[in-house]
Amino acid sequence: VSTQSTGNQPNLSMAATTLRESMDREGNGQRRLRTIVSHLAQAQPDAGPLTGFRVLDLTQMVSGPIATTMLADQGADVCKVEPLAGDQVRAMSAGMSSTFALVNRNKRSIAIDGKSPEGLRVIRRLAQSCDVFIQNFRPGAIEKMGLSYEEVRKLRPDIIYVSISGFGETGPYSRKRVYDPVIQAVSGLAALQADETGRPNMMRLIIPDKLTGVQTAQAVTAALLQRVRTGRGQHVRISMLDTVVAFLWPEGMAKHTFTQNNAEMKELTDKGGMYVRDMIYECSDGNYITCGAVTMKEAALTRTQPSPEPSEGVARHVQGVAATRMAHRPAVQGRCRSGAPSRRSARHDRCCCPTILIGAGA
Repeated sequence: VSTQSTGNQPNLSMAATTLRESMDREGNGQRRLRTIVSHLAQAQPDAGPLTGFRVLDLTQMVSGPIATTMLADQGADVCKVEPLAGDQVRAMSAGMSSTFALVNRNKRSIAIDGKSPEGLRVIRRLAQSCDVFIQNFRPGAIEKMGLSYEEVRKLRPDIIYVSISGFGETGPYSRKRVYDPVIQAVSGLAALQADETGRPNMMRLIIPDKLTGVQTAQAVTAALLQRVRTGRGQHVRISMLDTVVAFLWPEGMAKHTFTQNNAEMKELTDKGGMYVRDMIYECSDGNYITCGAVTMKEAALTRTQPSPEPSEGVARHVQGVAATRMAHRPAVQGRCRSGAPSRRSARHDRCCCPTILIGAGA
């Protein structure tokens, strides 16, 4: 077993954890813990809101580590358990990769052979003193290790046990290995980024991984709040696919929300609709701008005429803006690239719709 520090941990967090363990042994630990954490927070007002809570982090790659890093940033004492070879992200560049350092800051780290009886005993002993146990193994793997929710709950009855998976814990894809590009494709995210030819495009950032991490951190804090109120732990299950689909739905899946006028909505969304594939325009000076037209005044640029009736007018205005964006895009691009002084990027801040310079051309 080897240990390594991946960040600085406030002494206040360690003190709260030590006091919590001693109080738990005496019984009535939850009520005493709330009192301890409250007193410590008053003694050091700038302490994070999760000071005094301990997290055992068995996750690797990105989604889980981002979640536990957010918890650590908010004051939690996070102990990261890695295999003897280290988290796979460590070796993505010479030495320690910058990505690993950034998604594992403020944690303590311990390398353990979780497949050996000795390593398993160490993990179980760590779990006894933790408030949160989080893992992102493929469904079924953690059970084979002897660290299922039921087993860990025997060690810590009020544990917040978190499982992150790609496709959920049931179904034909549940046991498949999952990475960010797979979720981008299956969720529809790549399709939503399609260009004018209809070719899907991947996001150049690992959005599903990072989004799942944020969702997990929020779920953990909600579970901890419920435990403070009820004294009971729970099993929190997070699916990457569910997380991304829910994130995309409000505008990306608009045509699947209401049954009425579905054909009209499908036509709008298929052409760019409520979301726009590209609103970046090149100017004659080689810079690029982006702009948005949402309000009635801004929509005047699209030359759409809303109906006299207020409610119907708003609806037609929104649909009109959406329908004309893609149709007018080639003309707008041409006007921005023309040599007229008003098409230069420095002059676009006088436009009646929000406009911003986003970068220089090659």
